[in-house]
Amino acid sequence: MTATAMPKTAHAGVRAQLTEELLSSYRTERRAIAVSKRYLPSRDAIVEILGLMLDLMYPGYFGRRDVSAEGLAKHVAARVDELEHAAIGDNLAIGDDPAVSGHGALS
Repeated sequence: MTATAMPKTAHAGVRAQLTEELLSSYRTERRAIAVSKRYLPSRDAIVEILGLMLDLMYPGYFGRRDVSAEGLAKHVAARVDELEHAAIGDNLAIGDDPAVSGHGALS
């Protein structure tokens, strides 16, 4: 299978859109940026959370290497549970303070 290359101008448009979406998310969730260190998780928590996310995005490549097709649902459910506990354990549950964000944990 061959990939179709996007024209450079299309890449520029995608980059601009992604940049704007990230900036917009920073404006709507104030705890996601490093302006107030009070809401930032520890580096160890960030590393753990990113590792879990990589394992969810690429099961069998990151994290456990023995994931089978039959065990994939159980594996994904366990990683999601670990991700939730990692986020809550480091008080990273975005949305716990309605005055800041207006939504519930991990929503």
